[in-house]
Amino acid sequence: MNNLTLNATIRKNIGKNLGDLRKSGKIPGIFYGFNTENTPIEINYNEFGNIYEKAGQNTIIKLNISDRKLKNDNVLIQDVVKDGVTDKIIHIDLYAIRMDKKIKIMVPLVFTGDSLLVKNDGGIMDKHLDSIEIEVLPINVPREIKIDISLLGNFGDVIKVKDIVLPENVTLAQDPEIVVVTVKKPKTEEEIKEELGGAPTGLVGDIKVVGKENKESKEETEAKDNKGGVKDTANNKKKGEK
Repeated sequence: MNNLTLNATIRKNIGKNLGDLRKSGKIPGIFYGFNTENTPIEINYNEFGNIYEKAGQNTIIKLNISDRKLKNDNVLIQDVVKDGVTDKIIHIDLYAIRMDKKIKIMVPLVFTGDSLLVKNDGGIMDKHLDSIEIEVLPINVPREIKIDISLLGNFGDVIKVKDIVLPENVTLAQDPEIVVVTVKKPKTEEEIKEELGGAPTGLVGDIKVVGKENKESKEETEAKDNKGGVKDTANNKKKGEK
């Protein structure tokens, strides 16, 4: 278990002036869970960012709240809410856990090795999962779980959840038959054409030069108008002479 400590203070203005709090470089949050009361807190933005980068959401950290002695200071970062526009963190949930009781938690997958089918034969790597759910004591939660994709030796081979080599004292908590990753054959020209809706069937001779046609029509119209205009002018002149 990593020795990471996150410092926080009790948040007094509940539901008020959160915008001002964020502008001051703090993140509002809530601390709750085993053997603790729901406690509104605030944490320095940069400090939390550094801890979150190292711990993610599956590493136990120690929580230190100033002027408060905690019965249980072992927490997981349960939830992180980000602004939809700026992508900045605007709220966090910290969950206090029991160290003697197994928990279910999602752990990210890291794909290692090289698939010769992709490297040499143009195969397409198709990843179905990027994390799996496990059951484990908090002290044994792994940071990540690795999958060796070099084991995929033939097109159509798959690695399922049940094929993942888990660390000691870790068990699966989801359907073992779910496919994690496979390698597909490269697409043929026919398949690509079909996806694009087929090749164009029109002939060059069928294409109309719209610009030219419009130009000719315009010139013909102008010629007729000019011709008619001369007649009108002549007629008007004769009428004027009379």
